[in-house]
Amino acid sequence: MRYLALGDSISADDYTGVLGGGAASRVVAHFKPQQTRIIARDGISTEIAFDLLNQIEFVPTLATLTLGGNDVMNMGFALKQDLNASLDMTPSLRMIEAILAKLELWETKTILCTCFDPSDGNDHLLEKAGFPPEAREILLFRLNDGIREMASEIVAICDIYALFQGHGMGSPEPYVTLQVEPNLAGAKAIGNDWIRIIAERGWA
Repeated sequence: MRYLALGDSISADDYTGVLGGGAASRVVAHFKPQQTRIIARDGISTEIAFDLLNQIEFVPTLATLTLGGNDVMNMGFALKQDLNASLDMTPSLRMIEAILAKLELWETKTILCTCFDPSDGNDHLLEKAGFPPEAREILLFRLNDGIREMASEIVAICDIYALFQGHGMGSPEPYVTLQVEPNLAGAKAIGNDWIRIIAERGWA
């Protein structure tokens, strides 16, 4: 296996408090790929991810993608400043499709993830995180619906939105920290689901 983890901090160790605690690190520990590249950090948008993909020095046989969350946040913050701001998720979805198209050329088996709602549908908590509640349906739901439609024989969907339901900021068992980041429990849930998908699809 040659493994690529590409995306935002959902894939990373950064907010788990443990070296190797992130979702991508769990895949590496479980399957021990021959080659691994984890490119996951704060602020990576779909556009940045597309550029980073072109810098990969090997052809991955497996990829996990956590994309779109920063696009949603950037548009949400723009809406908070300007009610007339553009709320079109189409460019972000097209960029994800372009990333998948390149991976498909390489015949890379891919796990593509939806984005979670850290507020669990609670408007007050969403506002506390600096995100206008009306943007949840306009941005987050549209993004996730578009991502789910990209499933194929070589693209499996990890529905992080569903995984994190009931584990938001106000939960007694939260999967999030610092309002919008996966904590150790959240990263474990994501990593375990990736491992399940890989095993069930026979991708390892």
